Amino acid sequence: MSQVWMNLPLTPTNDLVKDEASGTWTSVGDDPQLYVDLEANGQGGLQGWVHVELELEFIENARRPQLFWDDGSGFSESKTCLMPLPVGGRSSLFLFFHYPLRALRVDPTNCEAKFRLGALKVRRTSRVAAAASAARPYVRRAIKNPGLYWRFGRDVAELWRLKGSHSVRLAVQELISTQSGAQMRQYVGTQLAFARQGIGRSKSESRSGGGAVTFGHGRMKSAGKGERMHIGIGLVEHFGDIVACEPVVRHLRKQYPDAEISWVVRDIFRELIDNHPEIDNTIAVDCLTDWLKWRSHGAFDKIVDLHVNGRICQSCRIPLNKTEGDLTITGDTHFVHGNLLQAMTKGAGIEVPDDAPRIYIPEVARTTVDGLGLPERYVVFHTKSNADEKDWNFANWKRLALEVIEKGYDVVEIGLSPNIHDVPKGYHNFCGRTTLLEAAEIIRRAALFVGVESGPGHFANAVGTRSVILIGQLQRFKTYNPYSGDFGKEKNIIFARNSDGPAAALGYEPVRDAVVKGLGEGAAAPAAAISVVETAKPTASQDVDPRLIAFYLPQYHPIPENDHAWGKGFTEWRNVGKSGAFYEGQYQPRLPGELGYYDLRLPEVMEHQAELAKAHGIHGFCYYYYWFNGRRLLNKPLDQMLRSRKPDMPFCFCWANENWTRRWDGMSKEIIVPQNHCPEDDLAFIRNLFPAFEDPRYIRVDGKPLLIVYRTDLFPDPAMTAELWRNEARKAGFGDLYLLRCESNDPFTTPDSIGFDASYEVPTFILPDELKLDDLGPLKVSPDFVGRIFDYRKIVDYYCNRPPVPYKRYRDPMLAWDNTPRHGNRATIYHNVTPELYERWMRDCYEDARRKFVGEERLVFVNAWNEWAEGSYLEPDLKFGRAYLEATARAVGHPLGR
Repeated sequence: MSQVWMNLPLTPTNDLVKDEASGTWTSVGDDPQLYVDLEANGQGGLQGWVHVELELEFIENARRPQLFWDDGSGFSESKTCLMPLPVGGRSSLFLFFHYPLRALRVDPTNCEAKFRLGALKVRRTSRVAAAASAARPYVRRAIKNPGLYWRFGRDVAELWRLKGSHSVRLAVQELISTQSGAQMRQYVGTQLAFARQGIGRSKSESRSGGGAVTFGHGRMKSAGKGERMHIGIGLVEHFGDIVACEPVVRHLRKQYPDAEISWVVRDIFRELIDNHPEIDNTIAVDCLTDWLKWRSHGAFDKIVDLHVNGRICQSCRIPLNKTEGDLTITGDTHFVHGNLLQAMTKGAGIEVPDDAPRIYIPEVARTTVDGLGLPERYVVFHTKSNADEKDWNFANWKRLALEVIEKGYDVVEIGLSPNIHDVPKGYHNFCGRTTLLEAAEIIRRAALFVGVESGPGHFANAVGTRSVILIGQLQRFKTYNPYSGDFGKEKNIIFARNSDGPAAALGYEPVRDAVVKGLGEGAAAPAAAISVVETAKPTASQDVDPRLIAFYLPQYHPIPENDHAWGKGFTEWRNVGKSGAFYEGQYQPRLPGELGYYDLRLPEVMEHQAELAKAHGIHGFCYYYYWFNGRRLLNKPLDQMLRSRKPDMPFCFCWANENWTRRWDGMSKEIIVPQNHCPEDDLAFIRNLFPAFEDPRYIRVDGKPLLIVYRTDLFPDPAMTAELWRNEARKAGFGDLYLLRCESNDPFTTPDSIGFDASYEVPTFILPDELKLDDLGPLKVSPDFVGRIFDYRKIVDYYCNRPPVPYKRYRDPMLAWDNTPRHGNRATIYHNVTPELYERWMRDCYEDARRKFVGEERLVFVNAWNEWAEGSYLEPDLKFGRAYLEATARAVGHPLGR
């Protein structure tokens, strides 16, 4: 039974400005957020069926708001849903929460927009009440139009018969969640079509202009024409072709980072597109002819038509007559031009690097596969294509299955319908039981994939599973290889090839021998451990110079969290400017030089910083990255840098994974934003970094993206986190990661013991007492000062003479350290700091890296580029100017220093 409504106030936390006069809100970025603390509002423990209603009225750029929930493990992309577009100033939906809720978050839009905002209302309800409320508007319509609803009821009954009651419950859930009977009807129709064809479940969305359109992935969607270039990719059918051409999307995103990219595809293949992070819109159509309509009505500023010229619509028999690209590439000539990716992109008139495809498998697909009861060790068979000349004898498939089972592996068959029959224990028929992406997940977990040359082979290429592919002559092509990436180079794949005829005429022995070889070359372990893209080898000689990387704080711009904690418009410049000295000769306040009190919202600031750094021998910046259970802080400068591709400066990230507290002003127990580590958040975090890893500026070590973690001691199981991250990186095509941990808070854990590659030292405030200044008398220290003062000369001697360690440790020389702006009379201060002493320390670290490491593992860090509130910065100031930058250039042998 439904309870009374509870009004919950919404607290803006990011990218939102309110006009008090008009009462309207404006989002000033693409990530506005509104927070609700349920426990503080007496609704802690909210669980079960809940009716949620948001009072929201858009004035400009209406969007579907997104709701996130925290059930104890923080906010994440796995716990979210899109709410309906507001109607009459309200957006309402029913949701079922399995676990008690602590907080809610509403992202009202994902672009710059203007709107009026009320409260978020919730009330507990029941499944029956939710279903009845959702169905009530359609009862009267059913009475007026019984024929339509009779047909719909017949479809629901058939869906129940084909796929069971669970599919009908999902349809009801679609109605409850979307409050849209049209979407429920489309959902049922789509699922029924899949069930009849043996394909399985798929996501369904609303219809728009001749096709179903999905908007998602966090970008600004459907901006008015002229605001953003709109690129339309057309490839509507044959899912192997679609998977093979996935690199086109990443190529276009790099070329046009701000464009809106849409992919037009047949509805039954849309799930391959829906989860791609670089695709803004999925436009689902019924056939190739619908794509011709989209081409002709001017919806796109740029068209990328990946179909070969002369392709004929299988439904309408209308041919495609292209006017752009290479018109000689047709169905009869395409493999003359290379693999599928090469042929289709040449035919579209674009040049795309020969890269392996990627598949983005959503968590729901993986969870579904978890429940299928797959055996521990298995080989996937795919036995049937869309061309008889490709298909092998079914008796041979059965014989091969028996041999594989005898070797200790189960056999899992996928496809539309099974072709292996009467096989004893060890054979599993999953034909027609999965969606496309669930089939891809089954392949990903397999020890080996064996199949005819067809779509699932492209899945295997995308997920990195070792494969045996049966291939022979096809039409006029005596030898061909349809794959890009590793498979195109015949790595991680064995072709059972018939050079004298079609694959259907292959003998048994060549295929069996190929499978035996595949199982004998490491396939006993799941192939998820095999990289999708082979790790790149160092291209420079082993005698390369060490790369110097400076830590960079992206803090110097106001954010709502800092406004709330320290006052409107706060940045650390406020503390820096008002700081004072506690003894004679203390350099406080420290005043910036040529860069001034800058604001990182201005892109020219970061470009000037990069020019200064590169001119003085600094290879790149390591930006501190602030991620809290799906919530990012201080992200505007980094997002701007990624989006604009400026400055042209190598970079990497260090996850500053502590709680965000008020420790600067002595209130360390007051948590502003909590950090709650869990496997789900670890997974969301690493996936969030994948677009940055694709950036050519991102710093790599032997081809592996470099990722640094500040506090590995805060992870419940850091080794498990490292393994999870590496597996995800391999699945996404990055090969592996190069993981570094900071030693400052946990100096006794070795990196290899937790699955990390190396550590780096941070000589800040955790120092032995013998490094303190011997005589404080001449300094005339204020009696109010209760902090610590160290002798920089002793620190340099200590760190230049540390004994070696039995693991990889990177050096990290410090500049001055004086955190008086943050901690006042409790500060830690380095005294006797000079550019000459710093240069000696840097030179020692630089030469040490040359002695201990080779190639791209030669790294040196420096703390820091711009930690002004801690007195540790390379940027010019009014006292020393560029003296520390010039000392850096001399230490690393940069031409400016020489």
